[in-house]
Amino acid sequence: MNENAAFEQIKPKLARESEPFERYLLLLALAIALLFDRLIAAAPTFRAITCGYALFWLGYLVVYYICNWERAKKRIAAWYVAAVCALMCVWLLLYAQGSIQAFTHLFLPLGLMLHAQLGVLSDTEPMTLFANVFFGFFAQPFTALGKPFNAFASLVSGKHKRASYIIIGILVAIPVAGIILALLFSADSAFSYFGARLIDGLELGNVLFHTVCVFIVLILFYSLLWNLKYKPENYYIPKPPAPAKLEPLAVGIVLGVLLAIYLLFSIVQVAFLFGGAQLPEGLTYSEYARDGFFQLIAASALNFLIFALALRFTKPSRAIRWLLLGLLVATGMLLVSGVTRLWMYIAAYGLTWMRVAPMWFMAYLAVALVMGGVRLFKPEFKLFKACAAVLMAAALLLAFINVDKTMARYNMAMGELDEESLRYVYLLSNDCIDELIAYSDAHDGIKSYELTARLLILRNEGAYTLSDILAWQKLEAWYEK
Repeated sequence: MNENAAFEQIKPKLARESEPFERYLLLLALAIALLFDRLIAAAPTFRAITCGYALFWLGYLVVYYICNWERAKKRIAAWYVAAVCALMCVWLLLYAQGSIQAFTHLFLPLGLMLHAQLGVLSDTEPMTLFANVFFGFFAQPFTALGKPFNAFASLVSGKHKRASYIIIGILVAIPVAGIILALLFSADSAFSYFGARLIDGLELGNVLFHTVCVFIVLILFYSLLWNLKYKPENYYIPKPPAPAKLEPLAVGIVLGVLLAIYLLFSIVQVAFLFGGAQLPEGLTYSEYARDGFFQLIAASALNFLIFALALRFTKPSRAIRWLLLGLLVATGMLLVSGVTRLWMYIAAYGLTWMRVAPMWFMAYLAVALVMGGVRLFKPEFKLFKACAAVLMAAALLLAFINVDKTMARYNMAMGELDEESLRYVYLLSNDCIDELIAYSDAHDGIKSYELTARLLILRNEGAYTLSDILAWQKLEAWYEK
């Protein structure tokens, strides 16, 4: 029995269980809304928002599995994506790298929406998955906005008198408690002092803002989770008919022309990059390495796209297979040229984020090329899914190698830094605080005012990540010296 048929069989059971679960879902959505409000909306600084952002998504992940455990518990792909996203959240709590935080802030909602659909969909073909991820952002949070109100109405209806009594009790208790507290504040100065500390800064505008924030997040997440549980196949995209296959001769001509161009390009690369040939007059190796580097990356990515399209839309042919293998080899040559150029430039000018990121992307493309070669000789190999899985793992690896510390250590090992390089290094995050302190001490206190400024910021804003907490301790010890 396939999963679609199995889901059709359990629909009546879900319908019978929907009313009580919808009330529980109201509490779960409220928990998510309160997490968002307390951890993000009420965070005092951006540093606090970043940590709250990580904790919020970890809380959402727990709620998701509470709602969809029966369907999601056996989905290995969903567990893989959940593990990557959870580790990204842990990374946000450990490190302070501003260069990657923006990427991580975008990665988490995208990754978790992909995970949400993988956990409940029967059909995980790319087109269906893409459609459901898209509608997961732009439709599912809005198509069941009336459901939380229905759940609340059922909660206070005559059928559930005990629940209605609880709500009535809470509503009465709030004003009574307010009156009693006001009297006690007037009767005891010590109690009044601690009460004032507790509600210090409470303003009607803030109360209204946070109430609206909780309300909006509650109904949006309720609608999303309700749709994921009860209408996971809403945006099923039927498989298109098999596309017309192109003739190998036409495709072979295109691939042959590309390979001829790449052969000529490779000869030039071997002569100048690896053979020590004399560069044109007035052109240094660092300039040669920089010029055209990003074009090489774009050409490599375009080659991989051509490879995938030719593989998908060309009639099977032994000649085409070998031509595609040649295209992969030529793309590999482009990547070798790109890595060599970039490494020459790094050797001359040091590491920056705009040099680390392309190196990471080229490493990913190299792995993708190997997987493309496997797909050539093993048609059953799922190239798209494998590339997506490796991309997520590569993103996680990039986060945990501590890029800021690596850049600071490498650049300072190059020797005396010029003013521009020194300024760049001292703008890096507190992940490399050991290197910054050591360099300042070894160069007669250079940039000591930068370290003092970091310490004052931590004193004023507080430390939330493990990296910032450790940096605060080390900067205090340095300052005392």
